[in-house]
Amino acid sequence: MVVVVVEVVVVTVSIVVDGATVVKVAPVVEVAAVVAGAASSPQAAVSKTRTTSVSRVLFGTGTSGCHAATADRRLCTVPAMHASRRVAGESGALLAGAVVNGLAAYGFVALGTRALGAEGFAPVAIVWAFWAFSAALLTFPIQHWVIRQMALDRHSGGVRAAAGRVTLLAIALAAGEGLIALAAGRTLFGDGSWVWPACVTAVALGTGFMGLLRGVLAGSGRYRAAAVAIGGENLIRLAVGGAVLAVSRDPRLLAAALVSGPLIALLWPRALRLDPVAGPSPSTGLVGAAGRDGDTVDTGCPRAVDVERRVADDDHVG
Repeated sequence: MVVVVVEVVVVTVSIVVDGATVVKVAPVVEVAAVVAGAASSPQAAVSKTRTTSVSRVLFGTGTSGCHAATADRRLCTVPAMHASRRVAGESGALLAGAVVNGLAAYGFVALGTRALGAEGFAPVAIVWAFWAFSAALLTFPIQHWVIRQMALDRHSGGVRAAAGRVTLLAIALAAGEGLIALAAGRTLFGDGSWVWPACVTAVALGTGFMGLLRGVLAGSGRYRAAAVAIGGENLIRLAVGGAVLAVSRDPRLLAAALVSGPLIALLWPRALRLDPVAGPSPSTGLVGAAGRDGDTVDTGCPRAVDVERRVADDDHVG
């Protein structure tokens, strides 16, 4: 009797894309061919095996039969080899989106300084600095958390369960930044106009919204759409800023153009229709694991830390 056993050892790799950590999985597929012949037991037969590594394929989060957040030795079906090509295309799209985002940001700054001069553009640059600060605190952490939560749950119900608390966090941060801009308005912007703190508050809220949008798109496997959202945000700002400058050279209007970036979400009007809440509410740890406690997630796969310990024990016994 000849028995062929397919063993998959899943190795997780963290890759930083546009400031967010994307989990990739590299399964090493090994075929163990059992030598033909009678054996007293299946265990005895397996002890005669000879293992040969036959392929190595990269899969994006959730594309393998085994959950992407785990690393287990199990019998499972290996997806088609074209998956590696698809992942490469999706990664390239995300990279292209990040490049377009940066070029559009440069274009906005260049257009503003050319039209208003360095001194005239200075208060707009302060609003831009608040936007960058808010993106670091809200966009990237929320995006990372949403992707992680959806990968663990295999649906967006967990994100919906915690969305209220995350929204309150974003509102509190935006309000704090707005109060700082209001209190130090003359020092930061050169005048006490209410437009500056309003713009600061609005762009901060927009960064939280964009983190949610980009996270849901990527978490549902729509990586090319996520790439469009990444690049399109600043493209919209550039287009609106150019239109504003064609009508008026008021720096306050140009600062208001920064608020327009999240309008890119109009391309996916149903993207944020999250699934109903199912099961206990998850943790809202925005920079760590957001899954539920316990030995398994709803896919039935053991947690990565438990599996790694088990694999280490197996290797030690072997």
